[in-house]
Amino acid sequence: MVAVGVTMAALLALALYLLLGKQGGDSAYKQAADQPPEITQAQINAMVEGLAQRLKEKPDDIEGWAMLGRSYTTLRRFSEASAAYARAVALAPGNAVLLTEYADVMGMTNGRNMQGEPEKIIRRALQADPNNIKALALAGTAAFQRKDYRSAIELWQKLLKLVPPEDQWARTAVANISQAQGLSGLPMSAQPFAGRADTLPARSMPMPQTKP
Repeated sequence: MVAVGVTMAALLALALYLLLGKQGGDSAYKQAADQPPEITQAQINAMVEGLAQRLKEKPDDIEGWAMLGRSYTTLRRFSEASAAYARAVALAPGNAVLLTEYADVMGMTNGRNMQGEPEKIIRRALQADPNNIKALALAGTAAFQRKDYRSAIELWQKLLKLVPPEDQWARTAVANISQAQGLSGLPMSAQPFAGRADTLPARSMPMPQTKP
């Protein structure tokens, strides 16, 4: 079984506990909010399965399907996460956040490859919200993977205009743009943060994944 990081596990446990408490009634929700539990991974797994069972009885619960998708993603059960997000997206087809998360986990099930259906879903997310940060990042990755470096750079440059320079998204985008420029032969003098008044830190960050 894949281990969950301590911090992520704690956040997941609290989110699940609050959601299940909220659905169980006001008193249960208040208790969950006031006294978040100490929790083991076995209990997290049990809560996730409990949520999955509850959704069989309440299949129109968008919040529940989204939580189930996030839970499975945290547990690295990407195929199940993809199925949960598919249900959430079917209920809220114009929700850019859900579409983006759906595309992300779909790509994870395909060895981090954003080509094909994941990229189509990302386009839908950007139609719903052109400034969704994660959608722009993933759209850039999809373009990078098909060697459309100019489009990838343009998408990541747009992302840079929407986040502060110290943000993790900004640092990753700067590194990715540099990589794309090197592979495309585009002039390095075209600064990735063109149009910004501030200066972004030139830190080395992971490049877009093109292989499993």
